[in-house]
Amino acid sequence: MTFSAYDRKGNNIYHTDCMLTLLHDHAVLCVTTIKDKRERKRVCLELTNPPLNEKPYQILEVTRDEIEGMCANMFNLVDNEGRNVIIMSDRARRTYDPDKFRELQENYRVLVANIDMIEHVGGGSTRCMLAEKF
Repeated sequence: MTFSAYDRKGNNIYHTDCMLTLLHDHAVLCVTTIKDKRERKRVCLELTNPPLNEKPYQILEVTRDEIEGMCANMFNLVDNEGRNVIIMSDRARRTYDPDKFRELQENYRVLVANIDMIEHVGGGSTRCMLAEKF
């Protein structure tokens, strides 16, 4: 799936994980960053439609304020007991709308880490600090 996403100033968003993260059951997505309405519709359809996606996701739509607070820059792990765990920064936790955060808590074990210095100096967040092994 390809698409173009833009920040508030109209610049390309340089990393997808700044506006989209795929969790076990959810796609955390800032749909408004995808300006082209046909492209936006196609992305949402591909994420949620079973015939197009072997494992459809429920979209948890986040705002531009939330992505600027690193709410889409999270990482999904599985613990030793088989539970889905998401790791997010304290900044993301503070930025999340309470109802959206509650949705995450109801579906995942949520771990919050204070990485303010890394976010401030490095510009990235938890997803940027972890790597996947396939």
